[in-house]
Amino acid sequence: MLAYIPFIYFTIWLIIHLTNKKIRFGAGAMCLLWVDISAFFSILIDARNLYDQFGCNEYSISIFGVVLYCLLWTIILAPLMRLDGTDITISPYINKPKLFKGFCVFLILCMFIHIVFADYLSFFQERLMADSADNYAESVELERYRGGANQFLLWIPNIVASFTPLYLLCWIISITICKQSKLIRLCLLGASMLAMFVGFAYGGRAQLLWWCITFLIYFYQFKPQMSPTQRKYINIVFLSFAGIAFIGIMIITLSRFDDGGSQALDSIIGYAGQQVNNFCALLPYADLAHLYPDRIFPLYQYVVKGEPYDMIKLYSFLSNLYPIRINVFFTLFGGLLIDTGIIGLIVFLFLYVFISQKLIHTQQNTINISQLFIWSLLFCIPVRGLFGWPFTTYNNSLYIFFSLGLFILFNYTFKFGRNKSL
Repeated sequence: MLAYIPFIYFTIWLIIHLTNKKIRFGAGAMCLLWVDISAFFSILIDARNLYDQFGCNEYSISIFGVVLYCLLWTIILAPLMRLDGTDITISPYINKPKLFKGFCVFLILCMFIHIVFADYLSFFQERLMADSADNYAESVELERYRGGANQFLLWIPNIVASFTPLYLLCWIISITICKQSKLIRLCLLGASMLAMFVGFAYGGRAQLLWWCITFLIYFYQFKPQMSPTQRKYINIVFLSFAGIAFIGIMIITLSRFDDGGSQALDSIIGYAGQQVNNFCALLPYADLAHLYPDRIFPLYQYVVKGEPYDMIKLYSFLSNLYPIRINVFFTLFGGLLIDTGIIGLIVFLFLYVFISQKLIHTQQNTINISQLFIWSLLFCIPVRGLFGWPFTTYNNSLYIFFSLGLFILFNYTFKFGRNKSL
């Protein structure tokens, strides 16, 4: 029965949230729904007794673990839910539209350089001709390679291209607030789907889900600013690519678990709902954690220790240290606990609450473009945090600093350039 508690808690919270007349279904509600769906699948794991299968550890759910799990997600989701107020809008004003246009062109060039020099084209051709199960077995090695240091001249393109939600955000901005040419919009949309292409190529399902959920979060965040025509257009785009993603997930699942269907279905249930149990499985070992934040922030290994980040080595180290499955989905909180202990988790929560509250206090009822770059990072915690963000590289770490630079750049244009032209 303990497995029912997170689903009941998040469902009641979502219902209360949406019955408030001053609240709309926005980005915060979408994030809560995402967590609630995962909690529902944890019930199915319990009902079908899928523990110790499909990456799920042996039954480890405890009352303390469940309460802590719900509390941690409450701390993360509460600031995001405040964005759903009917009085909160995104500023339709961009003081320097030419600056934003130049930034979009810069993003497209970065993605082009990243794809060409990372030799993605030959990679896609080779992987699409192979079996999905074989591709998935090789995917960890692929991410291991891409986790290494890149050539200095390619750092900026690789950093920018590693965070595809940025392209999706700019695509929606270019439709709703600062309209750009069809060519720029098409390039931004195509670049945002790089992770989806990689998911198709090596048989990974997470990238397909991440793109769809991120799309919905941005859509509901911008929805009040959209005209009926814009909503219709964006809905058509989403339904088209979400349909392709759904078919891809089914094909990948059946190819990796081809016993006739039952095992494939169980794999999806175990994949989507193992977070609660795996989080609880880590709790007894949190006090033994070494300071090993490489998975959460891979740049630490390279800068502090002078060694390249190696995901395979990290998994091997942690697997020898703890008698549980490590290379599974245990949420970002579980990763923080096992890598940095209670102190690391507290520090992370403190920084998150400080940044989110600072944004809420500064923006009042209007969110400007510069603040969206920071919110896009915070949205990653519920979107990718359920899976513990296992495929993390230097570029993801460096993007955090890059986004702060974007915040400063665009915030400057709002504060000091409002009555000037570029």
